[in-house]
Amino acid sequence: MTTKPDITAADIAKELKVSPREARMKLRAAGIRAPYKPSDVAKMRAVIHGDKVSNVKPKADTKPTKPKKGEATTH
Repeated sequence: MTTKPDITAADIAKELKVSPREARMKLRAAGIRAPYKPSDVAKMRAVIHGDKVSNVKPKADTKPTKPKKGEATTH
């Protein structure tokens, strides 16, 4: 049985001469979460390097805001 090599942000960060911590932060901000797939490597390199990637969008804040006490709602 063959095993797939693990893809880590630290390995790609070493190739690009960036700190592993900074690489993980950039990937999380871009919405790329671990475990990484081999198909994500190109996107990961672009995000860590700082290139603009059009198909990687940051995750939106999904927490709904509550109206403050006394404010009218728009229902």
